[in-house]
Amino acid sequence: MPSASVTIVGSVFWPKRADLSERYQIGLEAVQRGDWKTARLCAHRLFQDDEHRAHAAVLQGYEQLAAGQSEAAFVTFSDATKDPDTRELAYHEAATILYEAGQFSRAILMCRQVLEWNSGRTDSQRLLAAAYYDIGAMVSAINTLKIVADQQPNDHRPHYMEASILHDFERFDDAALAYGEAAKRVPQDAAARDEILVGWGECLVRLRRHAEAIEVMEPASSGPDADAQRAVALFALRQPDAALNAAESALTRQPHHPEAVGVAAQCYERNGDVERGIALLREAADLHPHELELHLRLADMLGANGQVDAALEHRTIAATISAYRRDFSHKQQALVHNDDDANLRFEIAQLAERLGKIEIARTWLRAAVGMATATDEIRSFWQQFQERHPPVQKSNSTAVRRE
Repeated sequence: MPSASVTIVGSVFWPKRADLSERYQIGLEAVQRGDWKTARLCAHRLFQDDEHRAHAAVLQGYEQLAAGQSEAAFVTFSDATKDPDTRELAYHEAATILYEAGQFSRAILMCRQVLEWNSGRTDSQRLLAAAYYDIGAMVSAINTLKIVADQQPNDHRPHYMEASILHDFERFDDAALAYGEAAKRVPQDAAARDEILVGWGECLVRLRRHAEAIEVMEPASSGPDADAQRAVALFALRQPDAALNAAESALTRQPHHPEAVGVAAQCYERNGDVERGIALLREAADLHPHELELHLRLADMLGANGQVDAALEHRTIAATISAYRRDFSHKQQALVHNDDDANLRFEIAQLAERLGKIEIARTWLRAAVGMATATDEIRSFWQQFQERHPPVQKSNSTAVRRE
C-alpha cells in the first residue's frame, strides 16, 4: 500500500504536498515530448486549485492544439491570460494561433503585449517579425529581426529573412549585405545554404557586380536558379561559352527558365544561329507571357532578323508589362513605412495577378485580408481569387512556430 504521504491519480503517484508549480513544470515537459496522458493528469490536479486554474488551462490549450482544435485552444489560452504567471506564455500561444489563421493585425497586437512584459522573449520577437513580413511592413519587420539577431547572434535565420525582405523590395545593396551575414552563419549542411548563396548572387548580378556574383555562388550546388544566375554573370563578363554551358545546364533541369533562355538565345545569336534563339524565346514567352525580358529580347532578335511586325507586337506587349511593373514597384515602395493600409496591399495584389505573379498576389491578398482595415470588397476578391487559383499547397515560407 502507498504511504499516507502520497496519493494516486490514474497510474501516477503524486506527493500530497507536492508544489503545484512543480506539477505545472512537469506538465509543460510532458507537452514538449507529446506525453498527453501525463499532461492531462497535471492539468486535472491543477484545475482543482483556484490559484492554478490558469496553469491548467495552458496545458489543456496545448492538448487541444495537438488535436487540431485551434479555435478551442485559443479560447482556453485566453483563460490563462489573467494570471501573471501564465499570461506571457498564453498570449504568445494565442498570438501564434492568430498568425497561423492569417489574422496578422491581431497577432501583432498580442506579440507587442508579450514583449512589453518581456522584451527578451525571442520566440515572440520572431513571431512579430513574421507577422510584419506577411503584411509587407518592411521597416517594422527588419527592426524586429535586428533584435532577434542581437539576441541570437549565431543564428542565420534573422539575417536570411531580412535579406529576403530587402530583395523583395528591390533594395539589392542592403539585401546583399544581409545575405552575406546569413552566409557567414548558416551551417554547411543546412537546406537554406544554397538559397542564401543564390539569392546573394542574384542581388550582385542586379548590381552588375558579376565577378563577385560568380565567387559567392561558387560553393552552391548546381541547380536551375544557380546555373541561370551564373549564366547571366558569365555572359556579362564576356565568357559566352561558359555562359552557354551554365544556361543549358539550367534548362536541362528547368526547361524554359526565363533567365537561362535569355542567355542561351543571345549565345545562339552570337554563334550565328538566330532562328534557334528566336524559337527558344518564343516557346518560353508562350509559357511565361508576363516575363518582360523575354519579350524585349525577342523583339530585338526579330527586328534584327527583319521581322518588323512581329518585333513590334512584342515591343507593345513589353510596354504594357513594363507599365504594370512600374506601378507595382511604386506601390510596393510606398509600403516601406506603412503597417496598416489594407487597400494599398489589395491594389498591389491586383497588379501582381495582372503580371502573372500568382503566388505574390496570393501573399499580398492574404496580408490585406489579415489586417484590421480589410474591407468586404477585399474579402470577396480573396474568395474569388482562391477559386481562380487554388493553392497547390499551404505556404510555409514564414513558418516560425517553435523553431
